Amino acid sequence: MPDSPAAPAIAPPPPARGRALFAATAALVGALVGAAAVGAAWLATRAGEPRDPRARPVGGPLTLPAALGGAYSRVADIALYKKSAQGVKTAERIQTWNAQSAARFSQSHGDAPAAAETYSDAAVRTHFTVFAARDGRAAPPFVPYEDAAYLGVVKPSQELLVFGKVYCVISNRTTPAGQEPAEESVAVQSCIRSSDSLTVQAAHIMGDLASHPRDVAGLVEQLWRSLGGETTGP
Repeated sequence: MPDSPAAPAIAPPPPARGRALFAATAALVGALVGAAAVGAAWLATRAGEPRDPRARPVGGPLTLPAALGGAYSRVADIALYKKSAQGVKTAERIQTWNAQSAARFSQSHGDAPAAAETYSDAAVRTHFTVFAARDGRAAPPFVPYEDAAYLGVVKPSQELLVFGKVYCVISNRTTPAGQEPAEESVAVQSCIRSSDSLTVQAAHIMGDLASHPRDVAGLVEQLWRSLGGETTGP
């Protein structure tokens, strides 16, 4: 290997598209780190709960679709990730972490078959992760109560929205009372649909999609139906 030159040249900055991919993948990896931390905390609260063997979930393995919503594909299939060694490594890391998240999602659902997959648009500007398990939690997600009028704001900092049979937990940026909230003031934390035998959840939504809870709910509904979820009931 040749010796390093005494005065190495400064490398030119990466092209804009490369910087966009780096920023997007860095944000996505950060989100997955957060997911692992949340998953660990969730399991810690459930580890000691007894399980009724008569209530064990049934059903075969879950296979998530290659694409959702017409615009989103699995990270492993995104061409932009395949254009550099770093992109390939990032896609492989995301898949590895999703496998671990699927195992945790399974544990939190009584060891039911489970799967996790991250989807992205072709430009890697929008991405999200979905989780599915053949087990249900029919109750809607918990969101703490806040009195928006008392706080002098248009909406509480957290809110539960319902789209058909999909529940979405969102965060609202502070908008003083009397003002109109901007579209980007909404950020979807997660959307979920659940019955006695199937749970589908979308989380870690990044990009413009995060400001459109109805669209995220639509993706959850599409995934629900692709996995054989019933079209009626909770």
